[in-house]
Amino acid sequence: MRSLSAGLVLGLLLPMANVQAAVSGAEALAKAERLLDDLQYAEANQQLDVALAATGNSRQTLVRILWLRGVLAGSLNKPDVARSAMRALVAIAPEFKPG
Repeated sequence: MRSLSAGLVLGLLLPMANVQAAVSGAEALAKAERLLDDLQYAEANQQLDVALAATGNSRQTLVRILWLRGVLAGSLNKPDVARSAMRALVAIAPEFKPG
């Protein structure tokens, strides 16, 4: 019985703990872009993480997320993150040209 009640509590709490995951990738991307405009790089980076983790991103949204993530990571002196984002970008959109 104890494991049943623990499972029930976890089942009720997990959706609340994961509220931010319910945000769409496009919404998190838009928020990240606003934060970048306001020069709030750490917060923008967090929103790009949320956007990247979201399910159901369109290809266009994913390309924009990866591009911004790579550029921002490069600006923040995080070369491994920048390189990873750019490699993922090239893998899904080899024709991409920033513009």
